Amino acid sequence: MTREGLDASRRMFEEAIRLDPNYALAHDGLAYTWYLEGFLGFVAPKEAMPRAKTAVRRAIELDETVAEAHATLGVILAIYDWDWAGAERELLRSIELNGASPVCRDGYAFYYLRPVGRIEEAVSETQQALSLDPLSILFRVHLAFLFYVQHKFEHSIAQFRKVLEMSPQYYLAHAMMGNVHTFLGQYDEAIACYARARDADSNSKFVDSLEAMTLAMAGRRAEAATRLDIISQRAANDYISPVSIAYICTKLGDKDRAFENLDRAVFDRDPNILGLRSNPIFDDLRTDPRYHAILRKMRLEPGRPSSLSVS
Repeated sequence: MTREGLDASRRMFEEAIRLDPNYALAHDGLAYTWYLEGFLGFVAPKEAMPRAKTAVRRAIELDETVAEAHATLGVILAIYDWDWAGAERELLRSIELNGASPVCRDGYAFYYLRPVGRIEEAVSETQQALSLDPLSILFRVHLAFLFYVQHKFEHSIAQFRKVLEMSPQYYLAHAMMGNVHTFLGQYDEAIACYARARDADSNSKFVDSLEAMTLAMAGRRAEAATRLDIISQRAANDYISPVSIAYICTKLGDKDRAFENLDRAVFDRDPNILGLRSNPIFDDLRTDPRYHAILRKMRLEPGRPSSLSVS
């Protein structure tokens, strides 16, 4: 899931649409590549997500029965619009149309249940997705991340290792496993993971922020602060997730700067802010009134979105 790979996929879907403008699955595929570019921080969300939404709505106009298109729309409504009722409706509609689709169940788990705080249900749905597609790297990464937010760090690392057995060059698994090693206090292992992530994809911007955060947690504060300055300077000319910058500020104990970046993330509609409610990185911020103010802006406070049922 590199920038180059997504660009190539998008070009293929655009060519398929050129050859057959009424091919619903091609429009859905185009939407999927756009939202992933925005989600992974390769493109600013305000550039990527409206394009993704336009494409997936066209897919549904062409064929309302394409389950995966409803799942894609549901994900976009969650990560960009924070329309939780709409997201749940579309994701459950996708499961209704095709309950055997692992993509639909994973989307419901990771992009709806996780951000609204229903983590146990998210784990169950992700495990069901994996039972339908045991070889999916992405679903296993999502399961590993859900174990991480439950503070089940050893379980998380075990899942990331399974991913890397299947795909040794999957940069995201290396980077996210480094994050988990950090919370176990295994800082050298974390730094080694980030090095492998860079070897696998030198264009990943997220790795730099995670490594700086790890340095801060390891007590190497001067190095972390220097990395933060470099990343902040780069962000002036290139899109970098403000949530990832907030990671570093949080672990340096600079709450004001952390919230400044989280507020920027709200303005940018940075999809990574979906982890605010559950990511252990933000445990230090949860008693601050500004934390709850941001959740309210995301329509996640007070209480939680109403729940429909999934079969």
